[in-house]
Amino acid sequence: ISTNSISFGNYQLNNPNVNVQGNISVTCSVLVIGLNVSYQINLATGSSGNFSQRQLRFGSNVLNYNLYTNPTLTTVWGDGTGNSQFVSDSYSLNLFSSTRNYTVYALLPGNQNNAAAGSYSDSITATVVF
Repeated sequence: ISTNSISFGNYQLNNPNVNVQGNISVTCSVLVIGLNVSYQINLATGSSGNFSQRQLRFGSNVLNYNLYTNPTLTTVWGDGTGNSQFVSDSYSLNLFSSTRNYTVYALLPGNQNNAAAGSYSDSITATVVF
C-alpha cells in the first residue's frame, strides 16, 4: 500500500469549502496464478478519535475536515464503524503484480472562523485487510 499526502493549501477564514483529492495505491503480486484476491482498505480516525469529524490540529487549535469514498462527499471513509464505510475490491491475479488506485476525496469546510494562523496537520493510518 502507498499513499500521498493531502494538502488543503492556505486556509482563508471567509473562504468557501476546500475540496481536494488524494490517492491510495494497493499492489498485489502473484502467489498463485488465477488466485482471486479480496481486500478492504480502512482509514483510521486520526487525532479526533471519531469518524463524524476528523480534525487538523495546530497546538490547541482545530480545523474540522473529513475524508470520503465518493466525489459527492456522502460516504465517510473509515473502517465500517461509527457511520463510516471501508472500500473493498477483488480481482484475479495474473503473472505480473497488479496495482489498483483509489481516490480519497477530502473536504475542509469553509467559514471555520475560530482558526488561528499556523500549520495544521493530522495523521491517518491506511490499512489493507485481506
